Amino acid sequence: MKILQLCKKFPYPLKDGESVAIYNMAKGLSAAGAEIHLFCVNTLKHFFDPAELPSAYNPYSSITSVTLDTRVTWTGALLNLFSKKSYHVERFQSEKVSTALRKLLEQEEFDLVQIEGVHLAGYAPIIRQYSSAEVALRTHNLEFQIWERIAARTKPGLKRWYIRYLTKKLKAYEVACLQATDFLVPISSQDFEQFVSLGYEGKHCLCPIGIDPGEYLPAPQKRDTFSVYFLGSLDWLPNLEGIQWFVSAVWPIFWQRHHGAVLHLAGRNMPEWMFSLSGKGIRVHGEVPDAIEYMNQYAVMVVPLFSGSGMRAKIIEAMALGRTVVTTPLGLEGIPGQDGVSVCLASTAEEFVVQLERLLRDPQRAVQIGQAGRSLVLDHFRADAIAKSLLDAYRSWLEGRLTPQMPQVHG
Repeated sequence: MKILQLCKKFPYPLKDGESVAIYNMAKGLSAAGAEIHLFCVNTLKHFFDPAELPSAYNPYSSITSVTLDTRVTWTGALLNLFSKKSYHVERFQSEKVSTALRKLLEQEEFDLVQIEGVHLAGYAPIIRQYSSAEVALRTHNLEFQIWERIAARTKPGLKRWYIRYLTKKLKAYEVACLQATDFLVPISSQDFEQFVSLGYEGKHCLCPIGIDPGEYLPAPQKRDTFSVYFLGSLDWLPNLEGIQWFVSAVWPIFWQRHHGAVLHLAGRNMPEWMFSLSGKGIRVHGEVPDAIEYMNQYAVMVVPLFSGSGMRAKIIEAMALGRTVVTTPLGLEGIPGQDGVSVCLASTAEEFVVQLERLLRDPQRAVQIGQAGRSLVLDHFRADAIAKSLLDAYRSWLEGRLTPQMPQVHG
């Protein structure tokens, strides 16, 4: 099967959940026997030169990359007030991208186009016009739900009004995309239930984020210092909101009681103000060159998430490394973990402090929870098995659509 993967960013380097999810799916589909091609918007914010992609990390038969400036601007945001389009999506719509996509579709024949996320779903009409390929939509989350949760946690005022205004248009766009989709690939059962409630009635195959366990080899946990870490893309507002809350509401209480503990902060596109947090048990690393090496140095990962959607790839990766994860119930969405067994759950500052203190006082408990988390990942989140199940679903779906239906004979 020949599949074109349509992405809103180049899926490398593997420094954020979206890239991990897209790359591992491509790698898994290729290993399962599909021929995978990539068409991506190469944003200035996350630009990557395709020529620099290591051959060992290239599952694609061909790569088409279109450079586009998708950065948020005051002018763009203001003009969007007079548009019915969603500003979240409008920034990814470009005649340059449309032209490049049409050219590729006229030159190559594909069996299926898999659109990664709703941002590029607006190009589906072009795909249908210039190709006989079937179109599937892989949803990494509910974009509008993220912004609804952000709005709910924003103080009353102009900012909250504007977020809600944008969210309303984004929701209308996402619902329209669902109604035009024949095959949906949701990332979690929670998301799929939401899609059904929004009116989706087509075919689907549930595909969570997958990883290659061979890439995640746990290192022994250090016992000399109680080390807690955070790792996440800090240009994603839910991550930034969560860690800002943690360093102001949780860590000062915990460190006041346990001066020997250290909180390590790392992430892509870290804002300048975060570097001033160094001191009082906090060490700021900025963007780290090797996420796995960084995670393997420390015992406990905190994911204080209150306004996200979908699945958190970094939680899956931390579990695969046998690290103990302390997160919110929202952070655990899509992951069948059990509090106190394979993960630690907390919703308030007091609960985060209590969970961290339990792990500090009982290091063996932290080890056991980390081991249980790794077993959970090995059972549920192997990228090769997930991709194979999706490819099988695609083949069954396409066979059903291409096989002529025999007329019924009534005696």
